[in-house]
Amino acid sequence: MLKLTFLVLMTALTATACSSSSDSSGGTTPPGDNGDNGDNGDNGDNGDNGTPGGDGSGTPGDGSSTVDTDISGNLTQFGIVTIDESVDDQEVSAGAGFYRFPQQVDSGLLAGAIGALNNQDFCSVYADDDSDNPFPTLDEDDLGENFATDIQTLSAGQVITLASATGNTYGEMPLTSLFGFQVYTTEVDLTYPAPAPLVINIPGDEFPAFSNVQLPGADPLSDFTTSTGTSLTANTTISWTANSGGSAHVTFDASASDSNVSLDCILVDDGSFTLPAATVAELDAELGSGWSLELDDATRTVYVVQQSGTSVLALARTSE
Repeated sequence: MLKLTFLVLMTALTATACSSSSDSSGGTTPPGDNGDNGDNGDNGDNGDNGTPGGDGSGTPGDGSSTVDTDISGNLTQFGIVTIDESVDDQEVSAGAGFYRFPQQVDSGLLAGAIGALNNQDFCSVYADDDSDNPFPTLDEDDLGENFATDIQTLSAGQVITLASATGNTYGEMPLTSLFGFQVYTTEVDLTYPAPAPLVINIPGDEFPAFSNVQLPGADPLSDFTTSTGTSLTANTTISWTANSGGSAHVTFDASASDSNVSLDCILVDDGSFTLPAATVAELDAELGSGWSLELDDATRTVYVVQQSGTSVLALARTSE
């Protein structure tokens, strides 16, 4: 799920607009306000040569609210830490990467995308070999034609540590080189399940330090059910129990067994979903009325977004 997590959190920064996307903004109730995390403080701007800003430590809040709503100014660097938990395999994997943008990015682009995903369900229909991003994005003209390919990887220190709220070390991700890129990954298997909340400490280097950032747990989607069995139709209602804490999304995909048509959706984690009329119309056009899709993977992602100077850190925890 690393690729999917990266798509969700980078949707405003690296991908092109998907002309076939349809949204169900009507009738969607946004999640309530869960309170604020502690303030990271004023960390200063990165220098022209990419020197990191100040320490983004601050005092962590209770972990119930996971999005820094005060992201502002122009952004020069982006970091992502992912924790993926498999209920079926009883496994936990972790990874991280840090990047310098080829040019400054207006923080409003990221904040706007997060705001949209917090308040609306989005679905996209694929046919044949479509390769568009499945989620709502900005047009590439906002960022530049070679934006994604010109991103540089950065060091954020030698070892990223993962710990429980009581301070016990859960795992470590040392810096390593993979095909010439600087990345972080665990060298040993992590125990399932990961602590909730999980506390992440990034020592900082080219990318600034972030200390004691709390990442809430992602409840397993054990009751993700449809009113039509394993099939998805125009009249299907999907239901599940909403996450017990933290800002979260639920994603799923479905496909037609006798064609190349498929569906990807990212949902507000509010416990209920039906396909929007625009998506049903797209599927009718591709498959004819009376279609049925086989529901595939469903995943919950809880996320944290914080800022230090001109650098933004995103943390995502998935459960599938």
